[in-house]
Amino acid sequence: MKKSKHEDNGRAAALRLGKVWFLCPTVALSIQQKEAIASHIPAVNTKLLIGDDGVDSWSEQRIWDDTLRDVRIVVSTHAVLADALAHRFVVMAKLALIVFDEGPGTEDVLQQFRQGQTNLIVATDVLEEGIDMTACHLVVCFDQPNNLKSFIQRRGRARQQKSKFVIMVADNDITIGIARWQELEGETVRLYRDHRRKLEEISTLQNIPENVVL
Repeated sequence: MKKSKHEDNGRAAALRLGKVWFLCPTVALSIQQKEAIASHIPAVNTKLLIGDDGVDSWSEQRIWDDTLRDVRIVVSTHAVLADALAHRFVVMAKLALIVFDEGPGTEDVLQQFRQGQTNLIVATDVLEEGIDMTACHLVVCFDQPNNLKSFIQRRGRARQQKSKFVIMVADNDITIGIARWQELEGETVRLYRDHRRKLEEISTLQNIPENVVL
């Protein structure tokens, strides 16, 4: 049956949107997440990828392409996506959004990373603030930070010596450049040091005995 131009345009738009990938700490939570998504938006094709599906043995691009062809939302553990990315069965350019589920077990994943049992975490900006990631030596951001605070927090995730902080931008991106973020960060550090120096001077004056003449 011949497809209408409207149908072709709709399919092209869906392809441009890319897939949404939900990452869960455990298989059990992945199953729960998939069921929750399916119940709230049943019209959207959602796929659960876990070991029971044999995903660990998928070694051909054709299998991945056939499985995910019409899928809009994918739910899996972080290990499934990490392995797929490592073997290039899945590429970041085709993912519209990655959602890191902060359900029970997240701390276990972070602990495994700190202990070297896991060497990759794919997450949203939830890791920007309030989570200790001292074992990290590489941060790759797939979008630019919204403000200076976000820039400093993201860069601060890579805290090991000789660590790297990478921001991926399109060739035609005309938003604020990395050099400008670094310039603003330097200005912030300077103001902080000036403020701290003034506080130290005030503290010194407050501790001078009354009988000392300045």
